[in-house]
Amino acid sequence: MFVSLHKCLYTLVILTLYDKNKSNITVSGNITLSSSIIVAGSITVTCSITVSGSITVSGNITLSSSIIVAGSITVAGSITVAGSITVAGSITVAGSITVAGSITVAGSITVAGSITVAGSITVAGSITVPGSITAAGSITVAGSITVSGSITVAGSITVSGSITVAGSITVSGSITVAGSITVAGSITVAGSITVSGSITVAGSITVAGSITVAGSITVAGSITVAGSITLAGSITLAGSITR
Repeated sequence: MFVSLHKCLYTLVILTLYDKNKSNITVSGNITLSSSIIVAGSITVTCSITVSGSITVSGNITLSSSIIVAGSITVAGSITVAGSITVAGSITVAGSITVAGSITVAGSITVAGSITVAGSITVAGSITVPGSITAAGSITVAGSITVSGSITVAGSITVSGSITVAGSITVSGSITVAGSITVAGSITVAGSITVSGSITVAGSITVAGSITVAGSITVAGSITVAGSITLAGSITLAGSITR
């Protein structure tokens, strides 16, 4: 089955839009939904959609325009974003999201699957990553980032809160942190990290690029430096620093 909507404006008051046969739906008009969307098949969206409920995706959504969601988004399938998504709630990802456009989230993002960012993500809450994030674009977080999985940064990440690393972060781009960084896992830096607060290391940091710290560094684990560390505060050392 193939359904195509071509009018300029559709106002639909429905409980769910559910593709039971996992067929393809192409939407090219504008849609306002008063409740939720459940997607088990594939939807290609070239119009704008406003959803007052939530979106659950076990299939695939390809978006070249905009979606505004008053609720939350849960992704077990995949979403490809060339346009924009604005979410008043949270995003939970067990599948994958690929972002060439932009995502703005007033709540939090939890990534058990993967997010690939060539565009931008802006989060007013926090990001929790037991899965993986690959950022060639930009990520801006007003809250904190907690990583038990992995983050690879070729672009930039800006964090107003703190970063806690039980997994790994690899940086060839830049990370700017207004708060602190706590490392129980590992951070590898070929690019740059700038920290206004402090760094506490129980795991390991390897620096081929540069780290600038306005606060202090506490090392119970290890730091290996082939690049540079600039420190305005103090170093407390129970572990090792190798240069």
